[in-house]
Amino acid sequence: MTVQRDDDLITLATFGNELEAQVARTKLESDGIEAFVADDVTLRMNGFWSAALGGVKLRVRRRDEAEAKRSLEENVSTEE
Repeated sequence: MTVQRDDDLITLATFGNELEAQVARTKLESDGIEAFVADDVTLRMNGFWSAALGGVKLRVRRRDEAEAKRSLEENVSTEE
């Protein structure tokens, strides 16, 4: 059984391109929520892998999930 911790990173949203993900990350960080963009470098090197990897991912700590969702719903459209 896997124990879920509040520090674990979860994928909050996925985006079709890096720019959209970085805008969302900046929005979260301006609201005081630590956020990370994943798979951006891989897709920059080979964009054809986007479908296989599921796009560019915006990740936050599990404990910040609800607040981060509210923050993004205010200003950024996301794909999930």
